[in-house]
Formats: sequence, C-alpha cells, structure tokens
Amino acid sequence: EQKLIEQEAAKQKVTLTAQETKELDKAAESIKIKPYAQAALERAKVALLARHLLLKGVSEAQIKEVYDLYKPEITQYELFVVVLTTKKDGHDLQRSLQDGVAFDILAKNFSLDPSRKNGGKIGYLTMPQIRRLMGQEAADEVARLKPNQVGKMIYSPHGLIVLKLGSIKSDYQDLKPIAESILAESRRTELMYRLLSVAKVQSPFMQEAPSALPSEDTGGILASPNPPAELPKPGDRPGPGAGE
Repeated sequence: EQKLIEQEAAKQKVTLTAQETKELDKAAESIKIKPYAQAALERAKVALLARHLLLKGVSEAQIKEVYDLYKPEITQYELFVVVLTTKKDGHDLQRSLQDGVAFDILAKNFSLDPSRKNGGKIGYLTMPQIRRLMGQEAADEVARLKPNQVGKMIYSPHGLIVLKLGSIKSDYQDLKPIAESILAESRRTELMYRLLSVAKVQSPFMQEAPSALPSEDTGGILASPNPPAELPKPGDRPGPGAGE
C-alpha cells in the first residue's frame, strides 16, 4: 500500500510542501533510535501524500458539508481536571475557588491526576472522547459549562472529579482539518481498490510462471521416507503381542 501511494503520487506529481517536510524532519529528530526515526518518517510522509491524493479535486463546499454534518462530534473542548480523594477535598476546593484561588494552583495541590503538573490541563477533547474517558456525566457537565467556568463535583470512572472548561473550538476554520480527515478517510477504500486493481506485483521468488505443477510424490524435507502404518479400522481388535 505504501509503495502504491508513492507511485501514484509521483504519477500525479503530488508532493509535500516545504513546510510539511520541515515539520516531519523536526519530528523525526525527536526519535533517538535512528532506524525507528527513519521508518516513522517514511510512514508519515506516505500518510501525508495519501491525504493529498485523497483530497485532490475536493471542493470547499464538500468540506463544509462534512463540517456541518459532523460538527457536534468534532467540536473540541479545552479541559482542566482535578481528581479528588474524598468529597471533603471537593468541598474544600470549591471554597478555595470562591475565595479567588486559581484553578491551576488548586489542581497542583489537590489533584491525584498526573495533569496536576500542568495545572490540571488535559487538552482539547471532543464529546465522544470525553464520554469514553470520563463517562456520560462528565460529558453532560462539559456541555452545560461556559468557557472559563468550573463545574460541580461529579463521579467518573477515575473517581471524584471537578472539571474546568477553557476555550471551545467549533468554528469552520478551526475544525476544517478534521473535516478534511473525515472526508479523506471516506475516499481511502475507493483509492486503494483502484490502485490494487491495476497493480503489477513483482516478487523475487517468482520471476516467471511455473511450467507445470509439482507432482504429488515430489521429495522434500516434508516427505516422510517411512509413512505411518495404516490406522486400525473401528472395531478391529489388536492381535496377540500387539502391545509388545
């Protein structure tokens, strides 16, 4: 599949931009083991080439249509969390918030989650991701909150939590790359079927078609020189000395 995409990209003169190449090279430098870095770089380049191929000829109206259709699922919510030990800790946290203590300071002092090092920040998540990670109650709480508002103490699969909503990314320009990814993925099967249907596979193990099928008695490492004796038929009784 990787080779087919590279060949098709060359055929259609589809290349990566200078900025894309620069970003990929920089990302590869962060991988210390060179063979892994090279393999990751090649895979990432092919993935970007495939994206360009899949989106070639796609109009802005098509992307906008996907955005409108999937907007509720791809809208991103910037979240901060405090994971609590007891309800008392939650009440103490709420009182501290009312006294004007910043949420990130409270996260560093109260939270059990590793995100406490970053003030409780866990990044941007979509509603489906929030439901999978923290449960339906957390998703309902986030939907109720306004930007920069702190929610109430709720239960989650990780225990008691308090969430803060930062910013929300829901505009077309913010979510356009995600809409493009959805559209590209929907076209992947068609592209690969077309490329595979005309592909010529060359193998070092078969330079030309065999002239004839091998005979059944062809010798080899799997051919037994002493075939096993025929198994007794059901009902047959072994004769005297058969067990010796």
